Amino acid sequence: KQVAWYDKPEEFIPQSYCTRERDKVDRPRDPMHFKSAYKLLTASDIPATLHSFHLEYLHRSLNSRSKHEAMGLPNADAFCLHCTVVAILSHVLNECIIAQLSQRVITRFFDWK
Repeated sequence: KQVAWYDKPEEFIPQSYCTRERDKVDRPRDPMHFKSAYKLLTASDIPATLHSFHLEYLHRSLNSRSKHEAMGLPNADAFCLHCTVVAILSHVLNECIIAQLSQRVITRFFDWK
């Protein structure tokens, strides 16, 4: 039986960390570092939409092409339209050519300002 947060918060490891470990997705080596992201979210004063996005990212519940395929949705394709690799969330947000282009544009805009 998994330890519940309300029983022993110091020993609790979020299920999303365990699935990252199982799926060999990038994650901190120490689960306590992963849990600290939750503490930062509860203490931060960010807009609700950004707060929700971060929680969905931590819980691995954001919408993605690979999730659509895993759910068996009709005409679902797990591959990125631009890079022809599996479109897991980390690829879509960081590695995809479109994400990198967006990051460069935003960075250059703020460097220009």
